[in-house]
Amino acid sequence: MTERYTSGVAVLKQLTGTLQRKASTDLEQMTSTISSQTMAFENFLVAAVLEAKEVICDIQNSLTEQKEMLAFSSQQQEEGLQRTLMSSQVISKASVDFFNDLHHRASKLMTTLEEGHKQKFQSRNF
Repeated sequence: MTERYTSGVAVLKQLTGTLQRKASTDLEQMTSTISSQTMAFENFLVAAVLEAKEVICDIQNSLTEQKEMLAFSSQQQEEGLQRTLMSSQVISKASVDFFNDLHHRASKLMTTLEEGHKQKFQSRNF
């Protein structure tokens, strides 16, 4: 019986050692897998951050270009509006001057006609 007990204990010790080695190997493999996955994730994050920085830089450059184009377009529109305003003022002044001259000439004509009519009327009365 002692032999059997001793034999059983030896088998249990051997089994325990085998299980410990297996557990140790499994732990090392898990640690290695976790470590490699962590490094892969860190590399992914670094790449994602770099790509995000590039996208942000591209967006900022695009916004700067759009601001410049908008400022240029705005300036051109303002200059065009200034030219249009000046042209409109010149046309308006010419129109006012034309109608004032027309009014003045029409008044003179009316005065001349009235005087001619008066003279004609007076010469008939004499």
